[in-house]
Amino acid sequence: MTYPMDFSPRLIIVLLVSKLFIASLAVNAQKPVKRFDDFMAPVDIEMLLSGNFAELRGSHFHTGIDIKTQAQSGFNIYSIDEGYVSRIKVSPYGYGNALYIRHPSGYTSVYAHLDKFNIQIEQYVREVQYERRKFAVDLFPSENLIQVSKGDVIGLSGNSGGSMGPHLHFEIRKTANEKPQNPLFWNFDIKDNIAPRFHRLLLYPLSASSEIERAGNRKVFGLNRLNNNYTVKGYNIIEVADTIGIGVHVNDYLNGSYNRCGVYDLKVKANNRIIYQLTMDELSFAENRYILSHIDYDLNRTDRIKAHRCFLDEGNKFSGYKTVEDHGRLYVAPGEEVPVEVIAEDVYGNTSTLHFTLRGRASQSHRPQPAAAQILRQGETNQFQRSDVILTLPRNALYRDVFFNYEKRTGTEQMFSDIHTLHTSNEPLHKHFNIAVKAPGISDALKDKIYLASVADNGYTYSASSNIRFADGWAHTRIRSFGSYALMADTVAPEIAFLNIYDGKDMISDSQIRIKINDTETGIKSYNGFINDKWVLFEYDAKNDLLQYSFDEHMPEAVAFILKIVVEDNKHNRSVKRVKFSRSDATSKR
Repeated sequence: MTYPMDFSPRLIIVLLVSKLFIASLAVNAQKPVKRFDDFMAPVDIEMLLSGNFAELRGSHFHTGIDIKTQAQSGFNIYSIDEGYVSRIKVSPYGYGNALYIRHPSGYTSVYAHLDKFNIQIEQYVREVQYERRKFAVDLFPSENLIQVSKGDVIGLSGNSGGSMGPHLHFEIRKTANEKPQNPLFWNFDIKDNIAPRFHRLLLYPLSASSEIERAGNRKVFGLNRLNNNYTVKGYNIIEVADTIGIGVHVNDYLNGSYNRCGVYDLKVKANNRIIYQLTMDELSFAENRYILSHIDYDLNRTDRIKAHRCFLDEGNKFSGYKTVEDHGRLYVAPGEEVPVEVIAEDVYGNTSTLHFTLRGRASQSHRPQPAAAQILRQGETNQFQRSDVILTLPRNALYRDVFFNYEKRTGTEQMFSDIHTLHTSNEPLHKHFNIAVKAPGISDALKDKIYLASVADNGYTYSASSNIRFADGWAHTRIRSFGSYALMADTVAPEIAFLNIYDGKDMISDSQIRIKINDTETGIKSYNGFINDKWVLFEYDAKNDLLQYSFDEHMPEAVAFILKIVVEDNKHNRSVKRVKFSRSDATSKR
């Protein structure tokens, strides 16, 4: 046998093996990362997702998957396996009506934003709500109280709590440590042959001598796409100086849905060496706030773009990083050319790659450190003090060193202090910190109404903290964000508006009473409804400012009724509103 010039039998064998290896990678790329078959689907409709595991949200990584319910409530929700109901939470916020089921396999499944529970669970919850005279409850039934079999209907899908549209938020957690697992590891019938899509490349200068295309600030690049390969629009080579960081705006997409989802695995390779890898196998609620350091927080606030920063702040301790070389920071020497690949992969093995080349050059500038009133050090306890404001930041409140700036300006007539601008709200914080504001001239009678207001650039104010403690002429509280703040007083009681009831109305044709409640300053703290002085259960839909009571067996037996609604805000301002009504033949209708 003869061979072409420069090709030996050994070389041909190497090439054939390499070709087979590459082919096997291509095949494997279409296989799921993991697959388990022990759970059934929680719904019996097509599983289309509006959100997936570890998707970037505003202040957290998404801890489950969001299953679409055809923009409506009322679909059956099924227990994915046998087990028992270990927790039931009812809240006007967050997960709304949520069920937690422990399974013998060592996992707990979570079903959130439900419209209703099944009859057994609903009855149990209702009894506790009336016993405690509270709508919002957090219950932990004993193991033998509510047992379920695989496939049991446990409730109906809904839009309760903080949900912005009907869907099922579904999680699988390890029971031992409550850490959410990626539900797409289980073999639910979810179709996905769409690779992640890159939208932008971001490069960051990370030293005083760093430059990106001769500029000393972050630069955002547009991209070209050819199938699942991406290049930088307008640049064959990007010139950089010194040490830089790489970021990408990338999303995953699934079949049958236009919703932007999160990638499962994200790698950065420089000179064919992995310098950064993020893999989303599981999450921890204790670590979820590290997302504020992981994303480009400033870009998210200004342009609502959630971009992965593929390098780490000193204070970012998120455990999802599998490989981080030198904190993901890349030094490019003058004259050096560094080929870079950013590889995004989803759980189903669909992969996209962004290719670009960096060329190093000598820095033409050395930027001085930013002017600052004080440098706050990451990893240390920090205190900033002026004559009328004191900040105390605990250790590890910061993700990185902050060149802290402070300004003060005169407050408005409605304010009881100056406006204190603490650095910028575009700098994220990991922990709450203590703030003390000098509060001269506030009478003892008014102190109970004082709250700390956040003041936006347009002058709009909202409550940052209503929990104020006064000592020696100072108002003390805790907050979790930099920004502009001033002391204000909330003396206005909440508003109550009856929607489908009025004085003297016969309510026999109505199944429920609906009331609007609102408080524009410090927010609603409590809400209670009484019929003929007997407490009845009003459910609170906070996102719609709505109270609803469905006529039930707790309705007093009478001919005429007086409804009394009592609503209190977070500064103890109370509103009380009454209305007389009747329900002809009410006894037979119950």
